[in-house]
Amino acid sequence: MIYGDNNRRMVFELIAGIHLKTRRRINVMLKAHGITYSQLGALLAITNVSAGERGISQAQLAKALETDTTNTMVICDSLEKKQLIRRKPSALDRRVNHLVVTHSGAELTQRVLPDIETLFRPLVGILDDRETDTLVALLGKLYVYVKESD
Repeated sequence: MIYGDNNRRMVFELIAGIHLKTRRRINVMLKAHGITYSQLGALLAITNVSAGERGISQAQLAKALETDTTNTMVICDSLEKKQLIRRKPSALDRRVNHLVVTHSGAELTQRVLPDIETLFRPLVGILDDRETDTLVALLGKLYVYVKESD
């Protein structure tokens, strides 16, 4: 460990280490499905945030992904090329395209989610209910702080 025995300083290293190792595992699994981590995040965000056929704008997706609109555009271009999403011109503002998950995109998401659950089940399975509740509360507190300090 980089920070030695200082528990407060180790929090960052442990969170980063868990993130890196789990993301590597997810990336290997997602590669078999032909998508990337960022693309899956976008598909999930579009599915969860969109109002059905109306979809969400690229700006809304960028906000949901906590990234900039340029990066979001690149992700959307690749998803559209794979026919996992489609862009639908806004009826109210011709400068805006709404993003809608296609049938293929929804099917892919439904195939991938069980694989992700299988990857994470052993990780969270080592914690009992009380430990899980405590961890969620503590990580939630850290997440709110990080999000609000941007």
